[in-house]
Amino acid sequence: MNNIYTHIYNQFSESLNIQSNTRNSNNYKKSQSNGQINQVDSIDSKILRQKPFHPRKFKAGDEPRAISYGPYRHGQAPNANGPSKKQIFEDLNIIKEHWKLIRVYGSDADSQRILQVIDKHDLPIKVLLGVWLENEVDQPQRKALNQQQVENAIKMANRYDGLVAAVSVGNETQVFWSYHRMAAENLIKYIRTVRNNTNVPVSTADDYNFWNKVESKSIAAEIDFIVAHIYPLWNGKPLESAIDWTDHTFHKSVEKMHPGKQIVIGEIGWATNYNQDKNGPGQQGNLINAEVSLKAQE
Repeated sequence: MNNIYTHIYNQFSESLNIQSNTRNSNNYKKSQSNGQINQVDSIDSKILRQKPFHPRKFKAGDEPRAISYGPYRHGQAPNANGPSKKQIFEDLNIIKEHWKLIRVYGSDADSQRILQVIDKHDLPIKVLLGVWLENEVDQPQRKALNQQQVENAIKMANRYDGLVAAVSVGNETQVFWSYHRMAAENLIKYIRTVRNNTNVPVSTADDYNFWNKVESKSIAAEIDFIVAHIYPLWNGKPLESAIDWTDHTFHKSVEKMHPGKQIVIGEIGWATNYNQDKNGPGQQGNLINAEVSLKAQE
């Protein structure tokens, strides 16, 4: 399979509110005197798609394998107390021996520290930076947090231009089963804002069961490449047929719907502690029995 972005799932990060300044040619004002970027209170819902739209190639480097990195240790959590730079440095020294690209899910204080550590120690690791978004129609209070995430992402992508390989705006915000599913027009607004104010490739990540639908074409038209999540285990496929199913889903489902579009697999894998009797340690061992019906999970 081509363009496979290998993922081993770890705990992901959500939004921590950090204050940042950023730039946006349509929505942010740049000081002419000192070059500082001034933060604004809102993002224009009518921000336009760039014309002409020139796709930016996502480059994973010489080694296309990658891993999602959740830096949280015992007693740590997103939106609470995150890891220290020393702890992040310890983690990344292990990661660098196996992966040269990591994915984080939010543009928050923890992601900022990760980038600072990579930069300071000149580690051979690049970052697929996430922007954590949630429904802001049903949850109006979420709008300010979404905007903060977007502003943070722009700031970090520009500050760490050589380290941020791409920005993924939103994670599983469109697939029908998402608990934080948001309006497509709001997602597009944030995608355009990030893309219009950075030079890196921009995407959004979602389940294959969104990318194989016709309605995904309007989102795909706004991004440089597609990040698809394809889990054989969550779709009831035993190990013996997992690779064939993944190959078929990638080529005959997602790629067929979006011919000519660069597609990267952003989440894939198998349970670390798979236990057929569903009594093994951890959520994976308890939940997953190569079958996804409600009955199988009882």
